[in-house]
Amino acid sequence: TIADVSQTRNGNTFTVTVRTKYDPQALCAQMLTPFEQVISLDVSSLLPGTYIVIVNGVEASFQLPESVQPTNVP
Repeated sequence: TIADVSQTRNGNTFTVTVRTKYDPQALCAQMLTPFEQVISLDVSSLLPGTYIVIVNGVEASFQLPESVQPTNVP
């Protein structure tokens, strides 16, 4: 199971560390069970551009587009 998730940001790079825990006495099936964990990144104060995310050494990137500002039409 997931024990802890921590994240830091340095410039345009987010580094996320996911720590797991397990019971060494528990029996487990000899098959992989896929799962998904959503981790929110705080992008509210970031400028548009390309950002890198590294999770436990695996790297990916994403594009933060310019926000669309509503126009005031009288």
